[in-house]
Amino acid sequence: MSALEVLSLSVNNISTLKDVQGCYNLKELDVIMTSIADIHEVRYLQNLRKLKILALIENQYINFLSFFIFGF
Repeated sequence: MSALEVLSLSVNNISTLKDVQGCYNLKELDVIMTSIADIHEVRYLQNLRKLKILALIENQYINFLSFFIFGF
C-alpha cells in the first residue's frame, strides 16, 4: 500500500487508524460513519506527511465536521 494516495473507509465498522500508519503517500483519508470513538486515533497518522484531508464526519462519538490537515 505504499503508493496509495486516496483511501475511503467510510461506512465500515473500523475502530482504529493503526493499520493506516504505514501509508506514507496517503493524501486523503475518508473515515466517515465508522466506529472510531477516540479522537486520539489520529496519532497513528502523525508520520503521514503528505496527508492533507482527513474526514471524520459522523463517527460513533466524534462529532466534528471535517479536518483539513496541512502538516502535523
